[in-house]
Amino acid sequence: SKHNDDAHITILTWFHRTPKAFSGGNLTFDDYDLTIDCSHNRMVAFPSIIFHSVDKVIMEDKDIGKGIGRWCMSQFGHTVDTVVQ
Repeated sequence: SKHNDDAHITILTWFHRTPKAFSGGNLTFDDYDLTIDCSHNRMVAFPSIIFHSVDKVIMEDKDIGKGIGRWCMSQFGHTVDTVVQ
């Protein structure tokens, strides 16, 4: 579902075996009509305030539970507020 993240920057990196054993899993920036295909070793960084969503990952029943789907490493960058006295 469409959401934004509670951070300053969001970094996503996708991993999967090739050829893909699934469909979907693509990232969409809904307000910009932009979709980024889920590709192995692809990294995308964007301001966390931007709304985005991810397509449902669809696999054949015979492939479920084998660890051959889509993996996504999500990293969130924050800044630390420093009080100087």
